[in-house]
Amino acid sequence: FTIGGLFLFCFTFGVQYRHLLAFLFFCSRIRINLIKNNHLIEEASMFKNTFGILLALIWATVNFTGEVKAEKIIEHKEFKENFKAYQTGTFIVFDEAQNQYQVFNNKQSKKRVSPDSTFQIFLSLAGLEAGILDSKDENTFMKWDGAPQPFALWRKDQTLSSATYGSVVWYFQGIANQIGEKKMKEFLKEIGYGNQKISREFSTFWIQSSLAISPKEQVDLLYRTYSNQLKIKPENLEILRKNITFHNKHGLRIMGQTGSALSGQNGWYVGWVEKGGNRYFFTTYIAGMKGSEKADGANARIITLELLDQLGITSN
Repeated sequence: FTIGGLFLFCFTFGVQYRHLLAFLFFCSRIRINLIKNNHLIEEASMFKNTFGILLALIWATVNFTGEVKAEKIIEHKEFKENFKAYQTGTFIVFDEAQNQYQVFNNKQSKKRVSPDSTFQIFLSLAGLEAGILDSKDENTFMKWDGAPQPFALWRKDQTLSSATYGSVVWYFQGIANQIGEKKMKEFLKEIGYGNQKISREFSTFWIQSSLAISPKEQVDLLYRTYSNQLKIKPENLEILRKNITFHNKHGLRIMGQTGSALSGQNGWYVGWVEKGGNRYFFTTYIAGMKGSEKADGANARIITLELLDQLGITSN
């Protein structure tokens, strides 16, 4: 077996790594005993070394991603109607309890594009973890410097809560500048964010620039974040959870962050639903206008809410 073949086998048939390790150990004992019986001690040593490297690689993967389970993917071609106003788009949701993805346009869900303001989710966490932002919202105050801004909502002083609500770019640029490029690179690598690329223009590297992530990666990263695989402080996760809550009534809580290009040609809605003790992590991405409807975060959110309802996730 090659290493790639072993991983493909596990993903395809749902074999857990502990079972694979047991199988490989059993095979190695047989192989080494056969070799020793033929007095090929040197070859046995080489085989044991190779086997040890393989075990180390598998162990490293398990520790980085957590226990990997089989992926179940249900495709919904009928969702095409919801995306007819755009040149392309995708929707993907991960049901934690069922260990199952439901997706429209699976191919597009794996293509990396600029995250735009959805990156503010992780800028918030980076600032909180670094101690740049305080747990009390009033202590996250930043004064507007009077520079021209495209929206009235941006032309005033902000806290983390208000800036998250309004996707206020200048506020999050301030957070990024305080974190600094070196620590930001470390943070992106640590959490495994997309391609982890930072352009020369550090203050806008996540806005139609070098940083890129796929819709599926967005879903998986949120899942890892809130299943405690990234070791982020629970109190900081709760602050983010509060700041991006869109709906919280009758046992249903929807959290999400929009993202848009100012051109109206790209739109995101990224987040998760909590209902009945389960969590559903979702991403919708749309791009390219066919008519008058902008491909922006607001329309991505509308599509998301429609599809979550159709799937029975948010409906009673």
